[in-house]
Amino acid sequence: MAFDLKDIDLKADSERGSWMRLKDPRTGKPLGDDNAPPGLHILGPHAGAVQQASEQVQKDREEREAARTTYKADGTLDKRGTSTREELLEDDVKVYVAATTDWRNLAWNGTDKFSPETVGDMYRNREWAGKQVRMWMLSHENFMSGRDKD
Repeated sequence: MAFDLKDIDLKADSERGSWMRLKDPRTGKPLGDDNAPPGLHILGPHAGAVQQASEQVQKDREEREAARTTYKADGTLDKRGTSTREELLEDDVKVYVAATTDWRNLAWNGTDKFSPETVGDMYRNREWAGKQVRMWMLSHENFMSGRDKD
Protein backbone atom coordinates (compact mmCIF):
# COMPACT_ATOMS: atom_id res chain seq x y z
CA MET A 1 0.00 0.00 0.00
CA ALA A 2 1.24 3.48 -0.85
CA PHE A 3 2.10 5.95 1.86
CA ASP A 4 -0.78 8.37 2.33
CA LEU A 5 0.46 11.95 2.57
CA LYS A 6 -2.66 12.91 4.53
CA ASP A 7 -0.85 11.49 7.57
CA ILE A 8 1.60 14.41 7.49
CA ASP A 9 -0.21 17.42 8.94
CA LEU A 10 2.30 20.18 9.67
CA LYS A 11 -0.44 22.56 10.82
CA ALA A 12 -1.79 20.09 13.41
CA ASP A 13 1.75 19.36 14.62
CA SER A 14 2.48 23.09 14.86
CA GLU A 15 -0.76 23.84 16.72
CA ARG A 16 0.02 21.11 19.25
CA GLY A 17 3.46 22.63 19.85
CA SER A 18 6.21 21.08 21.95
CA TRP A 19 8.30 21.73 25.02
CA MET A 20 11.74 23.15 24.40
CA ARG A 21 14.50 23.27 26.97
CA LEU A 22 16.74 26.31 26.78
CA LYS A 23 20.48 25.77 26.70
CA ASP A 24 23.09 27.85 28.43
CA PRO A 25 24.50 30.08 25.67
CA ARG A 26 27.95 29.88 27.23
CA THR A 27 28.21 26.09 27.44
CA GLY A 28 25.48 24.69 25.19
CA LYS A 29 24.29 22.51 28.08
CA PRO A 30 20.59 22.35 29.02
CA LEU A 31 19.61 24.78 31.76
CA GLY A 32 18.34 23.70 35.13
CA ASP A 33 17.73 20.42 36.86
CA ASP A 34 16.83 17.23 34.97
CA ASN A 35 14.28 16.37 37.69
CA ALA A 36 12.37 19.60 37.00
CA PRO A 37 13.59 20.71 33.58
CA PRO A 38 12.86 24.32 32.69
CA GLY A 39 11.12 24.72 29.40
CA LEU A 40 9.12 26.84 27.01
CA HIS A 41 6.05 25.53 25.21
CA ILE A 42 6.53 26.57 21.59
CA LEU A 43 4.06 26.41 18.71
CA GLY A 44 5.42 25.38 15.34
CA PRO A 45 5.79 27.66 12.33
CA HIS A 46 2.50 26.50 10.75
CA ALA A 47 0.39 27.40 13.80
CA GLY A 48 -2.21 30.07 13.11
CA ALA A 49 -0.95 32.45 15.81
CA VAL A 50 2.64 32.22 14.53
CA GLN A 51 1.64 32.72 10.90
CA GLN A 52 -0.58 35.67 11.80
CA ALA A 53 2.21 37.32 13.82
CA SER A 54 4.75 36.66 11.05
CA GLU A 55 2.48 38.17 8.41
CA GLN A 56 1.77 41.25 10.54
CA VAL A 57 5.47 41.75 11.25
CA GLN A 58 6.26 41.47 7.53
CA LYS A 59 3.51 43.98 6.65
CA ASP A 60 4.64 46.43 9.34
CA ARG A 61 8.28 46.09 8.24
CA GLU A 62 7.41 46.73 4.59
CA GLU A 63 5.37 49.82 5.52
CA ARG A 64 8.11 51.12 7.83
CA GLU A 65 10.82 50.67 5.23
CA ALA A 66 8.68 52.07 2.40
CA ALA A 67 8.12 55.22 4.46
CA ARG A 68 11.90 55.61 4.72
CA THR A 69 12.62 55.05 1.04
CA THR A 70 13.68 58.16 -0.83
CA TYR A 71 13.41 58.90 -4.52
CA LYS A 72 15.26 61.19 -6.87
CA ALA A 73 13.50 64.06 -8.64
CA ASP A 74 13.02 61.85 -11.71
CA GLY A 75 11.17 59.26 -9.61
CA THR A 76 13.92 56.65 -9.54
CA LEU A 77 14.96 55.02 -6.32
CA ASP A 78 17.58 56.96 -4.39
CA LYS A 79 17.84 55.03 -1.13
CA ARG A 80 15.83 52.05 0.07
CA GLY A 81 14.55 52.41 3.63
CA THR A 82 15.93 50.07 6.25
CA SER A 83 14.92 48.95 9.70
CA THR A 84 17.15 49.47 12.69
CA ARG A 85 18.61 46.60 14.67
CA GLU A 86 16.22 47.44 17.52
CA GLU A 87 13.21 47.36 15.20
CA LEU A 88 14.27 44.01 13.75
CA LEU A 89 14.71 42.61 17.27
CA GLU A 90 11.22 43.82 18.20
CA ASP A 91 9.83 42.19 15.04
CA ASP A 92 11.42 38.88 16.10
CA VAL A 93 10.12 39.24 19.66
CA LYS A 94 6.55 39.58 18.36
CA VAL A 95 6.84 36.25 16.56
CA TYR A 96 8.54 34.52 19.52
CA VAL A 97 5.82 35.76 21.89
CA ALA A 98 3.10 34.49 19.53
CA ALA A 99 4.84 31.11 19.45
CA THR A 100 5.35 30.80 23.22
CA THR A 101 2.23 29.64 25.05
CA ASP A 102 3.64 28.69 28.45
CA TRP A 103 6.74 27.98 30.46
CA ARG A 104 7.63 25.73 33.36
CA ASN A 105 10.32 25.91 36.00
CA LEU A 106 11.45 29.28 34.64
CA ALA A 107 11.42 32.83 35.92
CA TRP A 108 12.33 36.17 34.45
CA ASN A 109 13.40 39.06 36.63
CA GLY A 110 11.94 37.39 39.72
CA THR A 111 8.61 36.50 38.09
CA ASP A 112 7.83 32.82 37.61
CA LYS A 113 4.26 33.36 36.37
CA PHE A 114 4.06 33.11 32.59
CA SER A 115 2.60 36.00 30.60
CA PRO A 116 3.17 37.26 27.06
CA GLU A 117 4.53 40.53 28.48
CA THR A 118 7.03 38.76 30.74
CA VAL A 119 8.25 36.35 28.07
CA GLY A 120 8.50 39.26 25.59
CA ASP A 121 10.67 41.19 28.04
CA MET A 122 12.83 38.11 28.48
CA TYR A 123 13.27 37.72 24.70
CA ARG A 124 14.17 41.42 24.34
CA ASN A 125 16.84 41.15 27.02
CA ARG A 126 18.13 37.65 26.33
CA GLU A 127 18.43 37.55 22.56
CA TRP A 128 20.11 34.15 22.77
CA ALA A 129 16.82 32.68 24.04
CA GLY A 130 14.95 33.99 21.02
CA LYS A 131 17.59 32.59 18.69
CA GLN A 132 17.13 29.17 20.32
CA VAL A 133 13.36 29.43 19.81
CA ARG A 134 13.92 30.34 16.14
CA MET A 135 16.17 27.31 15.64
CA TRP A 136 13.65 25.07 17.45
CA MET A 137 10.86 26.26 15.19
CA LEU A 138 12.90 25.59 12.04
CA SER A 139 12.96 21.83 12.70
CA HIS A 140 9.63 20.19 11.91
CA GLU A 141 10.90 17.12 13.74
CA ASN A 142 10.45 19.01 17.03
CA PHE A 143 6.69 19.14 16.45
CA MET A 144 5.99 15.66 15.13
CA SER A 145 3.14 13.89 16.83
CA GLY A 146 4.24 12.08 19.97
CA ARG A 147 7.50 13.99 20.30
CA ASP A 148 8.33 15.93 23.43
CA LYS A 149 11.92 17.12 23.55
CA ASP A 150 12.80 18.73 26.80
